[in-house]
Amino acid sequence: MQKRIILGILIIIWMITIFLFSNQDGMESENTSDIITNRLVNETIENNIEIEENVDNTNNENINNSVNVAKYNYEFEMYKGEVRLVVRKSAHFIIYLVGGFLLFNFFRTYNISLRNQIIYAILGIILYASSDEFHQLFVNGRTARVEDVLLDTLGAIVGILLNLICLKIVYKIKNKKDKSIENKSNLSREN
Repeated sequence: MQKRIILGILIIIWMITIFLFSNQDGMESENTSDIITNRLVNETIENNIEIEENVDNTNNENINNSVNVAKYNYEFEMYKGEVRLVVRKSAHFIIYLVGGFLLFNFFRTYNISLRNQIIYAILGIILYASSDEFHQLFVNGRTARVEDVLLDTLGAIVGILLNLICLKIVYKIKNKKDKSIENKSNLSREN
């Protein structure tokens, strides 16, 4: 029961977090994504420029620096849009991966079949992701996208699968340990 309450609280915190991100207008949401996007693009371009400087070391540093600044600005703008899309879609996937993990574990606290635990968790994700996209219709500069609901659902399914893999590993380790203890117990009885 205590585990169910803790998971319920974590799910509510997860839902509030998504709501707050979804409630950002288009520009604020873009700026939030750009914190990570800019860092990734800067690192990539700086590494490329350093490599080029080592290969093409000219005597006139002013010309070289001007070319590098212009090239940097051009490459930055060129990559920024692509990287932003990957960052935003990765955020959808990861946050719903966490949601899938939480919801699946929440439904595991009930005495229902594994199949139903998985189905209820996925249905919960689809409902929440759909309501989240619907909410975004009313936020300035935001849109609702069916592909985001699909991506969110995929993230949740991966979260559930990772959870199932972890459970299987823990189960195997526990069974080995139990068999080892049982074998030792049998040996001590025989002696």
